[in-house]
Amino acid sequence: MGDYVLNYTVEDRQNNQATFERTVIVTNAPTIEAKDQTIQQGANFNSLENVTASDKEDGDLTKQVIVKQSDVNPQAPGIYHVTYAVKNADGNYVEKTIQVTVQAPVPKEELFITETPTVTAEPVAPEVPQPVKAPAQTLPKTGDQGDWPQDLAGMLFVLAGLEILSMRKK
Repeated sequence: MGDYVLNYTVEDRQNNQATFERTVIVTNAPTIEAKDQTIQQGANFNSLENVTASDKEDGDLTKQVIVKQSDVNPQAPGIYHVTYAVKNADGNYVEKTIQVTVQAPVPKEELFITETPTVTAEPVAPEVPQPVKAPAQTLPKTGDQGDWPQDLAGMLFVLAGLEILSMRKK
C-alpha cells in the first residue's frame, strides 16, 4: 500500500536517452463478509442481514454493500445464490456470492409419535451348538530318527570331564 515512483530510462542505437517517471498508487480492495445460509420454506429472507464490508483505508463500508443479483425464492425449496458488491473511495470493487438453501418444512406428523407401538414376541428355544469333529492329523515323516547323536556326544563329554577330574585328584 502506498505511492511508488517508477523511473524508466530507454536508449536507442544512437545513444539517445529518454526518461519517464510514473507514480503508482497501490491500494487495497474492500472485503465482504457473508456466509452461506439455510432457511425454512416460507420464512422471511433479508439478503443484507448479517452482511458486512470493510476496507483498510475507508473502514466500515457495510452501508455501501448492494445486492447485485439474487434468485432466492423463500417460498420454494431449493438452492439459490445472492451476489453482493461494494466499492471503496479509491474505486476498488469487489463481489462475493453466497449460497442460500431453502428447506421444505418437516410435516408435524413426522415429528411426534401419535400412538404407542405394540411389540409381540414368541419365546424361542435356544439353539445348542453341536460339537464339530476335526479330522485326525498325522505328522509327516521327515527322516529324523530322534536326538540320539546329540545325546551320545553329551554323554561322551560328561565322561571325558569326569576322567579329567579324576586324574587331577590323583
